[in-house]
Amino acid sequence: MAKRILLVDDDRLILQSLTNVFIRDGWDVETCQDGNEALGKIEKEEYHCVLLDIRMPGLDGTQVMTSIRAAEAKCSSRKQHVVVMTGYADENAIVRIFELGASDYIQKPFDIQALLKKTNACIAAEEFISDYGRLGPENETGLMAFKKIRKNYDSASVLRKAELLEKEIGIRLNHIRGCTYDTGFWKGNIENPIGVAQVPLGLVGPIAVNGKYAQGEFWVPMATTEGALTLTYDLGSRLLSMAGPVEAEVLSKVVHISPMFLIVSDEDKRVGAFIDSHYEEVKKIAEADSRHTKLIGIEKHRINNQFVLKFKYDTADAHGLNMINHATFYACKYIQAKTEANFYHRSHYSGVKHHSWVNEDEGYGRIVRARGVVCQKALGRLKVSARKMKDFFDRCVECGTAAKIKSVNVHAANGLAAIFIACGQDVADLSSAHTCATTVEIVKEGNDLLIQVVLRNLLVATVGGGTGLGTQSECLNIMGCLGTGKSDKFAEIIAAIVLAGEFPTAAAVINETYVDIHDKYGRNKSKLVT
Repeated sequence: MAKRILLVDDDRLILQSLTNVFIRDGWDVETCQDGNEALGKIEKEEYHCVLLDIRMPGLDGTQVMTSIRAAEAKCSSRKQHVVVMTGYADENAIVRIFELGASDYIQKPFDIQALLKKTNACIAAEEFISDYGRLGPENETGLMAFKKIRKNYDSASVLRKAELLEKEIGIRLNHIRGCTYDTGFWKGNIENPIGVAQVPLGLVGPIAVNGKYAQGEFWVPMATTEGALTLTYDLGSRLLSMAGPVEAEVLSKVVHISPMFLIVSDEDKRVGAFIDSHYEEVKKIAEADSRHTKLIGIEKHRINNQFVLKFKYDTADAHGLNMINHATFYACKYIQAKTEANFYHRSHYSGVKHHSWVNEDEGYGRIVRARGVVCQKALGRLKVSARKMKDFFDRCVECGTAAKIKSVNVHAANGLAAIFIACGQDVADLSSAHTCATTVEIVKEGNDLLIQVVLRNLLVATVGGGTGLGTQSECLNIMGCLGTGKSDKFAEIIAAIVLAGEFPTAAAVINETYVDIHDKYGRNKSKLVT
């Protein structure tokens, strides 16, 4: 399709000169000399770019842009790319045109090559936004019938997609179609129940993973009300597959809780000595009430007049916080009885439901790493290069570090939240689970990008809590992650999906399409559902 541009300027000589420039650059050119004529053309025709002068008789550039945006909002139409030019340094007008979403701005007199760069960026952005929902390998594997209707929102298609997925993975998905079970099952999950909060559920993948526990291709359910989110992770998953599976690995696993004993005299010495001499007894008490709970150590820390004991556990496939609360409380009651030292069950030293720099350094829950290669062809589809991506990530790390962010990433919390909601995880643990360091390297003679994420505080479960409820258990089962012995596999899949969401979003920032993508895919302009 030919590049189409509308030139708007009241100076006929400038229009003639610009027309010649853009024709030589391969554009189809239309011109007009006043704002009203421009609005009439924009209403009837589509342009990849409008080059608009600010100062004109009648409607000036800012008024034209105001009318363009008002019409777009009324009709929910595509956003017109506008590059604004002016020979006057009117700062208020310049501010206003960017408030109205100008694609770019150039001051007269200008360098022709600089102008062409700005206008050509508009068509590149337009193409990227249009393709964003369908980018991926040409010979994409998976459910072809599913692929044909994957973007459909009508009830019949949604039902059909669930049926196709059932056939593909060999399990029934009754509950995804609605709440079909006895609400008595909610006891232990919620109090004062009044109904079900319905969250849209999307499907990402398949993503190819080569982990210690997760091996193969996985469809990943994500629950969110944020438009463009699942689209981004789906795109990243498919582009990663062009270079092979994502490598994923659980590096460590520990959950802890830290009660504090109160120091009035020598309680720290008494309690410390007792732990050293009676550790096995304490361990036995802590592990007594659950087959999932294994005490793996107790750290001792004196903090002013508190003697803190960090009880560290392996909770197997359970989230485990309730279990270790129970286990630790009774272990401390035993210590209290033997030492006559008083305690508070919680001290905040473990950073439960908080972000903690200690946990970020040492790990909390699981430390999981995922890495993959974004090949040159995939980068080309995102309209970025490996070097440009490396430059962007390096600069973000510098700026994030200056803001005291220890683990810089693009938007790991988005993917984590959507999977947590879909799969019955403790969503409040996002306060710590979001800790993710994303790094990149240029490989293969500067053409490919190696990208890695390390999640240092990932708390997940495949048994207990909300994992046994209808839709939540089905979502886990879609990935083969429901039940005992599946939590490490689940953690590796999560890390792979987080990885898949990092580079497409970075690419959109680099090529200046991030805002427009969210304008197109991420804003539900429909009326209130009643």
